[in-house]
Amino acid sequence: MDKPVLHFLCIHYTTISPQNREYLFSLLSYTENHQYNALQSDSKKAEFLVSRCALKALAKLTGFETLHYNITPQKALHNKQPLYISLSHTHNAVAVSLFNTPHGIDIEPYTRHVAYRNAILQRYFAPSEQQYINHLPWGKTKRFLHLWTLKEAIAKSQELSLTHALGYDTVTNPNELLLANFFVWKEYICGIAIGDSYCEKILIRQYTMDGNELAGFLCGCGRYRIRTSDLLHVRQAL
Repeated sequence: MDKPVLHFLCIHYTTISPQNREYLFSLLSYTENHQYNALQSDSKKAEFLVSRCALKALAKLTGFETLHYNITPQKALHNKQPLYISLSHTHNAVAVSLFNTPHGIDIEPYTRHVAYRNAILQRYFAPSEQQYINHLPWGKTKRFLHLWTLKEAIAKSQELSLTHALGYDTVTNPNELLLANFFVWKEYICGIAIGDSYCEKILIRQYTMDGNELAGFLCGCGRYRIRTSDLLHVRQAL
């Protein structure tokens, strides 16, 4: 039996040429166009534009070009079959994923400084999680981000508030969620959470490109590169 595949696309968009930005904007639907124009800051507009076009690109990459979707709630239909969407964005990077069951994804810069780490740890994290993060005097922030991205992903997959999700013990994983971390470009860490116990293994198919390559791929002009990797994950505690 084939393993279920979660498709995930990450876009890094430090710069997008004016021509490519104009082309991406032309792909927005009427509703998306209205949402885009309602945003106040340029950074939010860029984030919105790239995330919506990333979803269109992921649909094309996976053969779901007839995808009909609604970001809120994060559901899609392909030939009347339900699919689920998750979106995340941070510091010039957007991640979008498609899977056949509810799930969540989160992306964070791997080198970021988390000034509030200790306060969050003491208030929300389980003793087993605190032990995992603090068992060595170095690398604490990176281990914190491993768990933080999983908790953000759990919040999305379970439709919980972040405060509620922060209380879930990702180390002992009592509900046996499928939890996975992986890296993108050695700059970002991602967390994925799936709260469905129907399978023990899934294949995560990862695609990456930059903002200009995104435009090139969507317009079919050939000025793009798609990097792919497949990661097999099983449900397990850290």
